[in-house]
Amino acid sequence: MSSPPGKSPVRLISEWTHLALVVLEGDLDADEDVELLDLAVQSAERSGKRVVVDLSGVTYLGSEAFNTLLMPLWRGRALPWLAGPLPRQLEQLLTVTGARQRFRVFPTLKEAAEAAGDSTPGRHPET
Repeated sequence: MSSPPGKSPVRLISEWTHLALVVLEGDLDADEDVELLDLAVQSAERSGKRVVVDLSGVTYLGSEAFNTLLMPLWRGRALPWLAGPLPRQLEQLLTVTGARQRFRVFPTLKEAAEAAGDSTPGRHPET
């Protein structure tokens, strides 16, 4: 299932002081969604900031999108931090694959921002 016309399920927000935020929404399973996710994560990595992926708006994360979240390891980079609340399907995927121990997972974006030492915790910039 792809995103509605004109609405991307992937947004990169760089208005934070110490983190580069990638916001995901809806179902991420289509090839173009996975490609956008990969580009957003790579762009966030180049910012030099801590990369945080906000998954609180995700309803379904396909296996290719999940693998894309693991790709920084293959590039010799740190995995992004994950902020929730995470959808049940993703919680199960993280547990079954053993990947939960590889990611730093936060219950909320505010907690991830505070851990990154951001000066704007709790503020979710709108784009």
